[in-house]
Amino acid sequence: MDDLLREFLDETNEALESLDADFVTLEQDPSNADIVGNIFRVMHTIKGTCGFLGLERLEKVAHAAEDVMDNIRDGKLSASPEVISVIFHATDCIKDIVEKLGETGAEPTGDDSALIAELNQCAAGGASSSGAAATANAATSTGSGIPDIEEDIMTRGGTTPDLDMDIDFEPVMADFAADEAALPAAIDLENNPAIDAEIKAAEAALAKAEAESESPRAKARGITLRYAQISSCACPESSFP
Repeated sequence: MDDLLREFLDETNEALESLDADFVTLEQDPSNADIVGNIFRVMHTIKGTCGFLGLERLEKVAHAAEDVMDNIRDGKLSASPEVISVIFHATDCIKDIVEKLGETGAEPTGDDSALIAELNQCAAGGASSSGAAATANAATSTGSGIPDIEEDIMTRGGTTPDLDMDIDFEPVMADFAADEAALPAAIDLENNPAIDAEIKAAEAALAKAEAESESPRAKARGITLRYAQISSCACPESSFP
């Protein structure tokens, strides 16, 4: 192992150890610009040195992690728990590669495509697959596990159902003919002997009451009310309730 590689391993291990505390701080304070900047610089340094030393696998992982931290630093991406978790996994991968590199002096082989794809997804503004699934589940249910009805409606069609279109019904027509048949026949006021007799009797009683001095006002009032009742019964409109 040459001196340049040994110096790289020593500096990288020291920087990675400091990141453990930085991740804890970042989880508690996602807007901490100093911590974000420190994690970015570590990834940037590892990427740049690996390119010089020809450590391709390590360079690719560090580069993908650097892109995520760069977007957080520029305010294009928030340091959500899902994003921090992905960066933490990338740091563990880097630690493992560096450890094997220190033991053998050569970069170990391995497939980091899934991790790099996850980092690229985060850098593009998307959460990890597991984080996205958790977010989706939280968005479609309440704390009691009841589905969000509005979300369900928007997912299935984007609009609320039209009751006029969805419910098949036949209009019910009112039977006005039956109601008209039940009404009493109109009273003929011109040719009705019974009413004429009632009116004449009332007029005679009124004349008699006026002629007598005994309670003329009371008798006249009673006869007048009777006359009004007869007149009301004679009107067709009064037949309706």
